[in-house]
Amino acid sequence: MLFKRRLKAIIPVVLTMTLTAGWVWGAEPPIKIGIVQGFSGALEAYAKQMLTGFKMGLEYGTKGKSEIMGRKVDLIVEDDQLKPDVAKRLITKLYADDKVDLVVGTTSSAAALAMLPVALEFKKILLVEPAVADSITGSAWNQSLRGRRNSCIALCSKGNRKYGNVLY
Repeated sequence: MLFKRRLKAIIPVVLTMTLTAGWVWGAEPPIKIGIVQGFSGALEAYAKQMLTGFKMGLEYGTKGKSEIMGRKVDLIVEDDQLKPDVAKRLITKLYADDKVDLVVGTTSSAAALAMLPVALEFKKILLVEPAVADSITGSAWNQSLRGRRNSCIALCSKGNRKYGNVLY
């Protein structure tokens, strides 16, 4: 009788350990990266170039494995249609529902500026690429990183006398 009681108590523990063994012992969850770009609209070419370059860089950096430190990398790609309200909704969905580790986006500076407060709210990284408004990493900077020059740097690099010659 005592043996049956103990067996009944042990079986759920063993089943739970067996079913979750991959998760507990070594099978790490994937690294999720959200990509929000304006794939439809006037800046479509920039969005496609960014995505192609990102995938090529991931392939090169991981030697074709799409793994970082043994963790698979998953990309979740979204189209913000160059609309700030859509970009804000999508980044919120990516952080809250899809549980991404970071977001890369977007083509539109206005959409990027709408995304900044969401990244701050979730305390997550936002890598802004290819939007160029100065305020993205200037007055509105929080936890965003820029993967491209801003408009002031572009102007300076042209040898403008007001700013001097600046290399970046």
